[in-house]
Amino acid sequence: MSGIAGIIQTDNRINACHLLEKMISKMPGRAIDGADYWIKDSAGLGYAHLKTTNEEISERQPLEAGGTVLVMDGRIDNRDSLQKDSPSSDAELVFHAYQKWGSSFASHLVGDFAIALWNASKQELILARDPLGVKPLYFYWDPKKILFCSEIMPIFEHPGIRKFPNEKMVTQYLAEEFIDPQATFFEKIEQVPPGHLLIWKPGEPPKIQRYWDPPRGEIRFKDPADYFAAFHEKFELAVQDRLRSSGPVGLLLSGGLDSTQVAAAAEALREKNPALPRLKSTPLFMEGCLTGEKNAVGSLIRRYNSDIEVITCPKSTESGQ
Repeated sequence: MSGIAGIIQTDNRINACHLLEKMISKMPGRAIDGADYWIKDSAGLGYAHLKTTNEEISERQPLEAGGTVLVMDGRIDNRDSLQKDSPSSDAELVFHAYQKWGSSFASHLVGDFAIALWNASKQELILARDPLGVKPLYFYWDPKKILFCSEIMPIFEHPGIRKFPNEKMVTQYLAEEFIDPQATFFEKIEQVPPGHLLIWKPGEPPKIQRYWDPPRGEIRFKDPADYFAAFHEKFELAVQDRLRSSGPVGLLLSGGLDSTQVAAAAEALREKNPALPRLKSTPLFMEGCLTGEKNAVGSLIRRYNSDIEVITCPKSTESGQ
């Protein structure tokens, strides 16, 4: 969970370096492993680094080559299909994808990501968000500037941007109505919708473009067992992708069907490949409650010798507790 931030301005009224430092400082949990900045002319990009994979340990962002600069918060899962030569970090793979496919690069990526690319020669900013919107990406724009960030509040570090509630959004939320996926609770602060790109050039309004749609059509197999095999293949791959880590992997384990199956798949994969990181979890149960879920966790621990610590809280005898 790293973080990105940036500003492109046409009037250079704001010291971009000072502003980015303030924006990054508002995301301390994302900058545990430091922060770096790229500033040139009217553009500035910042990166808050939280290293979670081995590939990130020696990585430095922002990345720059040929007049293009990139910052990314995310994880790329289809590394094998993108990586041709020497091992690269996820950000380097994205950079190469942009160099190869241009603005359609995001459609070739699989993973969770929030990406910003500033092409100085084209005077073009591209923001990209993963298909499911796992990684947040917010922005503000007016005719003279655009700001973007992994979180909303750092954007208000710009002295010309004030906090006003988005009353329409608040009303829709309280009425449980449809909510615009581009809107936020703050007026003029928007987010890049999941599966979309934002393309912006100075003096023009940003263009929002969809690059991903859910797969359509039916899947048909002759043998019913093939449905299970197809699901199991994709499920195991999804779990394996999330085991790429430089340290232990945490899991929110309730003992229910979904989380227990994810844990079992992860432990089975580690059983085949001991180099994978250990799974850690601390499920909490109330004494005498959810015995089925607690037993499921116990079975998992016994089967795989899992590094899971179960905490059982005694029931309170006080009224109302």
